[in-house]
Amino acid sequence: AQFQAAEALLASALAYKDEPNSIIVEAFAVEAVTDLHEQLALLDRLNNVSLDFEWNIDPALPLYEPEGLGVAVADRTWYFPFWALDFTPPTGYDIAIRERVQATMARTPTVWHNAKADMGSQWQGAPLDAFGFPIHDTLVMAFCAGETELALKPLARSRLGRDPLDFPGAMRNLPLETCRRYGGADARNTYDLFGSLWRTLQ
Repeated sequence: AQFQAAEALLASALAYKDEPNSIIVEAFAVEAVTDLHEQLALLDRLNNVSLDFEWNIDPALPLYEPEGLGVAVADRTWYFPFWALDFTPPTGYDIAIRERVQATMARTPTVWHNAKADMGSQWQGAPLDAFGFPIHDTLVMAFCAGETELALKPLARSRLGRDPLDFPGAMRNLPLETCRRYGGADARNTYDLFGSLWRTLQ
């Protein structure tokens, strides 16, 4: 009986709602990629990709150390964990992943939400090295589209009808399963916001 009740509750939560501005449960899969070499190889072959870093803001720990990376393309979403309650990264991962992200940014269009924050915390070298890179920023696009609330989560609620997962604290204090859902959702929502905002601006 409990299982049937849980199934009914899940079916209700996942049911599509077509009312204006309705909130629907996210129905996309997020794949966790825990092997560094697989992460780097994936970045090498993806095109037109949304990226979203999670990084440490606790001054007692290495400041701005990357804790995860959300990655999304049109039909798939991944989360690359670097730190989690039940996951420890390999040595040297931070330099390797930052360099590969920068190579990806030089090679193919990338979409960010508040790219200045990600680049300000994760970019290696001079910021002007990114001059001419095909970078899109959904925060800037939302401003140009006349949105008054520019944060990612409110935009996902108003423009995509999604209720993004939120949490207090650092990713490294959360289990990988929670990190996967949260970090992947940010990249997925950024990618999908780009499409919504692009149509509005066109």
